[in-house]
Formats: sequence, C-alpha cells, structure tokens
Amino acid sequence: MKYYKGLILFLIVLLITIPIAAGKERVIRSGNRGGPTTLDPAEAWDNTSSVYLANIFNRLVELEPGTLKIKPSLALAWDSDKEGKVWTFRLRRGVKFHDGTPFDADAVVFTFERQMEEKYKYGEFVLFKEIFPFLKGIKKVGKYKVQFILKEPFFPFPATLSVSCTSIVSPAALKRMKEKFRLKPVGTGPYRVKEWKKGKKIVLESFNGYWKGKPGIDKYITIIEPNMDKLFELFRKQKIDVLTSFSISKMVIFKGYEWVGYSYSSSLSTSYIAFNMKNRYLKKTGVRKAINYLWNKDILKLVYQNHVKPLCSLFPQGMSGYDCDLDKYPLSVEKARKLLNKEGLQKGFQLSFLLHRDTDLHLPIVNIFSKNLKKVGIRLKVVIVDMNEYFSRVSKGDYDLTFSSWIADYPDPFSIISPLFSKKIQSEGLANFSTGKNIDILKMIEKARTIKDPVKRGRYYIKLNNLVVERALLIPLYQDINLILYNKKLGKIKLDSLGMIDLFLLGKQ
Repeated sequence: MKYYKGLILFLIVLLITIPIAAGKERVIRSGNRGGPTTLDPAEAWDNTSSVYLANIFNRLVELEPGTLKIKPSLALAWDSDKEGKVWTFRLRRGVKFHDGTPFDADAVVFTFERQMEEKYKYGEFVLFKEIFPFLKGIKKVGKYKVQFILKEPFFPFPATLSVSCTSIVSPAALKRMKEKFRLKPVGTGPYRVKEWKKGKKIVLESFNGYWKGKPGIDKYITIIEPNMDKLFELFRKQKIDVLTSFSISKMVIFKGYEWVGYSYSSSLSTSYIAFNMKNRYLKKTGVRKAINYLWNKDILKLVYQNHVKPLCSLFPQGMSGYDCDLDKYPLSVEKARKLLNKEGLQKGFQLSFLLHRDTDLHLPIVNIFSKNLKKVGIRLKVVIVDMNEYFSRVSKGDYDLTFSSWIADYPDPFSIISPLFSKKIQSEGLANFSTGKNIDILKMIEKARTIKDPVKRGRYYIKLNNLVVERALLIPLYQDINLILYNKKLGKIKLDSLGMIDLFLLGKQ
C-alpha cells in the first residue's frame, strides 16, 4: 500500500552510536518514535519495517549501491523466453538460513506459493497481489533452479523481485513458529532478531554465518521513544550520532552545527496535484493546461526549504522515463488567461480543493497557489476533512483538485504509471488519472511491459511521460528526498538508492 505515502507525514527517527575503540563490540544504538508493525516480509508495507527487513533477509536480486541497476543476490543469473513469460533463475549454493537450514529452490517456491495461495497467513499480505498481477506460477526445475511462469509478457519482471515481500523466508522456521514468525523471523540476511519487546526495544545481532562475510556492525539496538523532543535533545548533546527523517525546522537548525554532516538520496516518488477530469471544467485540456501555467515552483522552496526536489515530469529523477529538461509549463498568468479565454471562460469559475487534516504543509501551499488562480478568475474553495472522509470522497469522485502521491515499489516506471491509471486504486482512495479518457495511453502502458530491450523501453516511457504532461493530466510537484544528519566523527555515511543505511556496509566504510 505504498501509494498512500506522501498523504501522511511519517516522522521516523534513527539515532546511532558506534563505539570505535579497538576490540570492543561494534554497536549501533538507535531511537525511534515507533517500531515496525511486523517483521514478516509478506505482511510488511511500511518504511519502518523495511529498514529491518532489508537487513534480516535477502531477495533473489538486489539494487546495485548508488544506482537502480538490478544485480544478483540469492540468484546468480536469470534469463527469459523470447516472449518474457517464462523466467528461469539459477540460485546461489552454500547459503544458510539463521536456523541452519539450507537455502535452495524449495525455499524460493515456498516463499512465493505461500503468498500466491495465502498459506500460513496470519495477517494481511498487502503488497504481493498488487506487484505480481501477471504471476501464474512458480516451479522447481532443479535443486538450485526455479522458473516463474507469467500470464502475460512482462520484461521488467526481475525488478519486481527487489521488493521486500519477495524476501526469502525459512520454510522450516515459518511452519514451526507460525504466527510468531512475524516477531522473530528467520532469513538469510546479515542480521537476525535477538530480542523484540513491542513498544520498547528491538535488538538485531550480526549473523556470523552470512554468505557475504562478517557484517560491519555487531549489534543494532533500537530504543522506541514516542517523545520526539527527547530524541532531538540526545542528538544535540551528541549522545547519539545519526538522525534521519525529521521535521524541516529541526533539520535546518542542526545543519548549522559544525559537527553535523549530512547525506541524501532522491526517493522514487512523485507527488502531484490531481484533477477530477469528470468535472465539467477540468475535463477540458485547455483548462488543465491553464492551471498548470499558474503553478509556481517557488512555493515549494518557501514551504519545504529546499528539502524536496521540484518535478515537471510524471516519473521521478533517477528512473528511466524521467524527462524534465524542458519545463512544459513555466509560470505564466498571460498564457493561462489566453487558454481560458479560448475555452470561453473569461468570467472565471469555482473549484474545490480537497485536503485532510493530517497534513500541515499542504494548506499553506494551496493558499499561496489560490492567489495565482484568482488572477484569472478561478475561485478556490478549500475543503478540509478527516482521513476517513477524505478517502471516501476521493473513491467516490467527490473532489475537483487534491494532492496525491505515489512511491514506486520497484525501480521500473511501470510501477508508477500502471497504478496511476488504475480505476481500482482510485476506488480505494488514491486520486489518480483514471477519471479521464485516455485509451491510447492505457494501450501504450501495456505495450511498454512487452519491450525487452531496457534502453528502448526507457525511450518508450519518455514518450508516455511526455504525453501525460502534454495533456496536463496532473500538476507535477516534487519527489521526496531522503536525508540524514550525522556526527562527522563517524566519517562519511552514505544512503543507498532507497534512502536506507546498509548495516552490513556501515562498519566497513
């Protein structure tokens, strides 16, 4: 359910202390306002849980550090038939789970069939069906070889295997522990769960039998503290050394400290203003273009203090298909007025802008934006409701304009553009582009997944991106930035391509 990211401001704090004395246990001490909801990768969907899952489990593939390229992990190599419907993966030998049982084809088949057939289900398998709509079956074709059979051609398939719900679990451990598996999971990753007291503390310890070698950190301890001010104070007193995901005001203060360093990476997210194209005004392309011309990107700088990256593209920077070299709609009241006059709307009209109470930064953005709209006669009525009513109104199409966002589940543009034209996802409360009539774009989306060559597929996504922007199906706003502050005495700390700290590498940097 990552399509709700950006609608709610999650404040997650990670605070780290690393003893550096020779011979001593290397420990990360962290503090967080809240812990993960589950450590069963089939159930997890939130960012907090993902931090732990990435270090407890491995998947068949992983992302190359610093890039979005897919590289081998538990799978050594793979290939497909010419149609992209049968994918064969050759598996790594000699890998052990934390419980000592061997990793092999049976473990891979179990991990996927468990979610396909919903066996051993003690909660909700949130992401699997959303990410794998084309998966028909998986079969063992050797002790260290598996085949995935798809219903339809899908050449971005290897990228989908980087998602956390594909983390390979120990069949023996899950069958033995059943619902307790979510509390003390067993994977093949560099860390295993030593202790978890919900609402109080989580302790990860290094797994010395890890197939890549000895992890860089011996222990990762998270103290759960709901009081954000206490965590900030600990960082200020340099009793803890790394801070990530925090309020903009605190970040600005801390970045001014001489001893504080920072590192950032751009997330694979896109935030935008959505149009309800069933509205009698907004179904006109000229009106949507006019409103685009009235958006001022300087509003983001004023509100977010340069801590988001402005977009003029559907796809975020860093992903193939991104195209923002030329801003299609630079701020121009004159061009907006001409477009509205051409549509016979010289006298103006009124639109509503739907917001929910849980976002504190969206209201000032709308208030500033409304001043430009007023210059051409568009009157904006702001409607603020609670979260439940917000999702209900969006699902029923009871809005004109609203903020919306999406974060890619895997690093291929299909993960963004397909859901954003899905009527099903609109019906679940995400304002997307399915309220318009874009049959040709839907056909292009389906064609994109059948293009084998990734370079050609990337060029095709650029065409799709430009068509969405040309028709003004949205107002692109920004992509999120993952930013951490840390004590410089630790040296340089880098975030991976998804904005996470790799504990396996941290002690080795």
